[in-house]
Amino acid sequence: GGRGGCGGGSSSSDSGGGGRFMSATPLGIALVEGLGSVDSALVRPELRSGMEAMVAMVASGEAQKGAVVSQGLRTFRSKLERLKRHLHLLEPHWGELGALSLNTAGEGEDELIQLELLAQAGRQSAADWKRARDIEARLEVQADVADATERDRRYKDRREQAAAGGNGDGDGDEAQQLLRALFAPGKDGENGATGDGEEGEPQPGLFAVDPAMAARAAKGQRSGRGRGRSVRAGGHGPVERSSAVPSLTEWLAERAPPPHTQRHGRAGEEESGDEGRGASVSRPLRGKARARALEAESDAVAAAERGRLLRDREEARRAGSWACSACTYVDNAAGTLSCEMCGRPRAAASAADDLKRMLFGGGFGGSGDV
Repeated sequence: GGRGGCGGGSSSSDSGGGGRFMSATPLGIALVEGLGSVDSALVRPELRSGMEAMVAMVASGEAQKGAVVSQGLRTFRSKLERLKRHLHLLEPHWGELGALSLNTAGEGEDELIQLELLAQAGRQSAADWKRARDIEARLEVQADVADATERDRRYKDRREQAAAGGNGDGDGDEAQQLLRALFAPGKDGENGATGDGEEGEPQPGLFAVDPAMAARAAKGQRSGRGRGRSVRAGGHGPVERSSAVPSLTEWLAERAPPPHTQRHGRAGEEESGDEGRGASVSRPLRGKARARALEAESDAVAAAERGRLLRDREEARRAGSWACSACTYVDNAAGTLSCEMCGRPRAAASAADDLKRMLFGGGFGGSGDV
């Protein structure tokens, strides 16, 4: 149960969901879940099994958290030391990386990890908490400075390569083999593939060559802006290496839909002309769409009628005559049976209006003035 990680290797499924030791400590959960989420091509099986074995030891009480963290840091430092010794192989591709001092760079991080472990165990004092915050602030400042410095170095490196025409590509294979030996699984023992170039299965490298992009670069069709940098062979030969990462314009062009797939847009109407518009208009409306169309049509008719009545009233007012009152009641001097403005039959609103008209208006033939 608790020692499941010490067995004969493990897979990504075992590291992601198996073993009773996963629920033992927060550190064990973080390590196992982190390893399970990493691609198997980037983490060697023996490294994963070793980490799971350390987690199992912590869960069973055979080791302390600090010892496990220290062992992991020692492994990381050994790998980084080897990478430092071969930085000159990466400079043609990534620029001048500068000298790294592990003695100064790792002190704050190690102390911060120890303080975090104390906080998880509930034994962190106020002074330790303040110390951890100070270390975090200092590390953030260092990261910002390093990022700005690295951007400046890469910019200068791009300008120098553009002016000098690049470097040779002989070291590219060595750098790729080094990175493959550090981070990719291999059949050559613990360190994977060696620098001899003899591998059991071909593995994709970080500096893969795209023949199509290399041909375009040789013809001068690449501007170099936003499309990665090409490493020339030097001298009079064409460009042999180019970045395998496409530009944003090429990526969008590959995934853009064909023009004929725009069925109801403006482009389709422009192509088909009046026929496309007629086809879209002739489609019958159903349900809520039909109700909304009928309601809009009735509103438009009512608005036009109101506008006509308002225009008639305004014209009558300017002519000094009486104004049509939409033929709903009789309030003018003309006692005719129909409205002289709109021509509609005039009906009395009530019996009181009829009595008023007969008493004071002299019937329908009188003048109506009191």
